[in-house]
Amino acid sequence: MACWIAEHREPTRCRIGRTRACKAEEGRSGSGPPTTSIPAPRQGGGKRMTPRPLERRAIIAALKVRQGAGVPDDVPICSYDFAVKQGVAVRFMPISSMEGIYDRHSKTIVISSLRPWGRRAFTCAHEYGHHVFGHGAHVDELPEERQEPRAPEELLADRFAGFLLMPRLAVLDGFRKRGVDPSRCGPTDAYMIACWLGVSYGAFLTHASLAVGVMPKGVADGLRRVSPKEVKAGLAPGCLGDELIVVDEHWANALDLVVGDIAMLPGGTIVEGAVTETINKTSTATYVRATSRGIGRALLGQWAVSIRVMPAEYTGLARCRHIPEEDNA
Repeated sequence: MACWIAEHREPTRCRIGRTRACKAEEGRSGSGPPTTSIPAPRQGGGKRMTPRPLERRAIIAALKVRQGAGVPDDVPICSYDFAVKQGVAVRFMPISSMEGIYDRHSKTIVISSLRPWGRRAFTCAHEYGHHVFGHGAHVDELPEERQEPRAPEELLADRFAGFLLMPRLAVLDGFRKRGVDPSRCGPTDAYMIACWLGVSYGAFLTHASLAVGVMPKGVADGLRRVSPKEVKAGLAPGCLGDELIVVDEHWANALDLVVGDIAMLPGGTIVEGAVTETINKTSTATYVRATSRGIGRALLGQWAVSIRVMPAEYTGLARCRHIPEEDNA
């Protein structure tokens, strides 16, 4: 597996020794998954479900690595940055035949840069789960190409990814911050919270209802009848073929985009930098499209977030994805 990764690497356009940002991030990286013990998951609102052994193991591991990394259970994370900081290399490659790869020998995760926004983040968390549990090399095929039932290791890594990206407290906080009752949640609210957590609309509905029991299953089933395409049509008419990330003033993490993605920002937001273009403004929203690799910023009053843009079909290290090529020369 390590040989396969080495053979398929791009020429070294991101020279770590000459990229200040890469140096800094590498210096902050850990040496492996944390091993500290954790208390039992804290109680929150909503109906609590009794986890099965596999789910219990995934919950404990996800909370443990968050605690070891000093990340509270009620905040979203960027799975790429999180894995890198724990000492795992993360690379993107435009491979159409798979979701992701984990190589235990080189402690490397490879993610297909051709997959959708939320799917890429979930795949990274899934592959990091293989690392945490000490699994061997794994190549995760596209769901539509699987011909056999998933192995227990794959199911465990999936559950881990869900709990790492969407701890119960984070899901509850996503509703609370926006004043949304999970039992009365609408498609737009669900889509917005999914974006905030960095996952797909479908993954959020499944996890919020079946894994953490915050959303009633009947409500989630009803929301699944409204497709993401339909939600986007209501939020950004005319942008149906584009990736749409909805951002509100509760965001604190950087907004990660790919060239061509559209971000729906709060109305009146000022966008700095040359990495996006404003394509529409209304009284309630500012729409921008990612246009070039680099880092920009969105500001509204006291609120601000960084905007990080990586190229479409990117090949290279995750920690260098948003650094302009001239800075890597």
